[in-house]
Amino acid sequence: MDIIRFIISYFASKKLTLLTVFLCWKPESVNKLAQLGQQAGLRLRMHHDFQRLPALPPYRTFREGMLLDTRCDNASLVLEKASENRAFNLRHSWLLIDEAPLNISNLELVLSDIAILPDADVIWVSTDAMVDVYRVKIGEPLVVADLGPRKSQRELEQQWLTLPTAVTRRKDLKNVYLNSATIVNICIMNYKYIK
Repeated sequence: MDIIRFIISYFASKKLTLLTVFLCWKPESVNKLAQLGQQAGLRLRMHHDFQRLPALPPYRTFREGMLLDTRCDNASLVLEKASENRAFNLRHSWLLIDEAPLNISNLELVLSDIAILPDADVIWVSTDAMVDVYRVKIGEPLVVADLGPRKSQRELEQQWLTLPTAVTRRKDLKNVYLNSATIVNICIMNYKYIK
């Protein structure tokens, strides 16, 4: 399966309708992506100028697909902005593509300072493999989980049904402890009405 058909299959299998695209491809390839995306019910927002990136808000009321070709010049700017804005989370389903055989050293180099935490939905796809990537916390090494080779839309949909969600798969934080506190405050006036 060629990369363009795989991209459309991937996002269609995730049941997404909006796809933000960061590519440096030839116009013919971009047109093919847009055409196949439209046929699959995907709306595409294209960004070619990585110097002027759109806002990447971490929270909105809808999910959004994000596509980045890691081989593009200045792809690191997109990754850095997404990391700073906390856009690697469940609201965004990221697909990072690398049109070369899987090279973990390259993956770790590209994502070396990027905050992809356990609530992220980030898949790195190469010509021969798909891997799920995240960090337990900032400063920790990347955790890479093999998802097998590229698949068709039907096979991907089946995989998502059988695979636990990202958050469920990542409940083991590998002995990392989070400092947190919960404060419950009942106003006295409300307390009287409860009685």
